[in-house]
Amino acid sequence: MSKIHSSEREDAQVVTRSEREKCWIARDKYFACLDKNRIMNVATQDASMCASERSAVDSTCRQSWVCKTLLMALVNDNEMRS
Repeated sequence: MSKIHSSEREDAQVVTRSEREKCWIARDKYFACLDKNRIMNVATQDASMCASERSAVDSTCRQSWVCKTLLMALVNDNEMRS
């Protein structure tokens, strides 16, 4: 029998509409902070001034969603600049 990884266990849990909305609000505040501070790439620029907003995203949203969403935001931003 295989072990269930934490992300698989997380994905098996039902997320309510209210939980999703809280996550989206946290995400929007984080992206607004990045925009306000003209941070275009969190991988190459110091985003410490948005640490509390990022912490809210990490604590409010599912980790698998956080990784996917932030990665997609970086990819989309880079595509828009090319």
